[in-house]
Amino acid sequence: MKSFWYYFLGMIFFPWRAASHLLLEPRKLPKATKSILFIGILYLLATSALAVSGALPMAPAWLSISTENYYFWQIFFVVPVVVLDWILTAGLILWLSRGGKKKGSGTFEDTLATLGFALTLPLFLAWIPEAFISFLLLFAAWRQEKFVELVSQPGVWQGAALIFLIVVLFWLLILISIAVSVSQKLRWWRTMAVSILATVVFVIVLFIFIR
Repeated sequence: MKSFWYYFLGMIFFPWRAASHLLLEPRKLPKATKSILFIGILYLLATSALAVSGALPMAPAWLSISTENYYFWQIFFVVPVVVLDWILTAGLILWLSRGGKKKGSGTFEDTLATLGFALTLPLFLAWIPEAFISFLLLFAAWRQEKFVELVSQPGVWQGAALIFLIVVLFWLLILISIAVSVSQKLRWWRTMAVSILATVVFVIVLFIFIR
């Protein structure tokens, strides 16, 4: 039985091997749940800092919550949204893998476990700038308008922000593809189709709620 950090770090340096070993892990689901809760709590901390600093959402909110209080209310639903989005995406992968002649062979537990660690690393990467910004707003008396001005105007900062977003999304797709391939053992073209749909759904659900 390998440690939680073996799988957490393994998904960075040797994701295929880590995901394959995870299927043989007797406590794979508790460890994957720990991974998802870990990233959910990190987003909770960043959200709390943004709420205390009085920050406003930089993207239009889809929920009927005033922008002035959005981060305050997000404190209460950020962790449940991350957890439920993980479960929803795993269910979608399993459902999509069950159709056709060559059906997926993995269980729901296998899918949840591999997907849990696959989602955590890209979300952790996306959390880093959010945590940095929340730290500046809360402790360095940074004005949010200054950051918005930097990334909203064409230039180096806007380009860097766009490249960073593309890297996060691409890494998310790659790790989800590995999770699908290892857990369901589908053909490569079907693995990619299922992974793309799963990635899109996961990102959309996250974007609806999390700012």
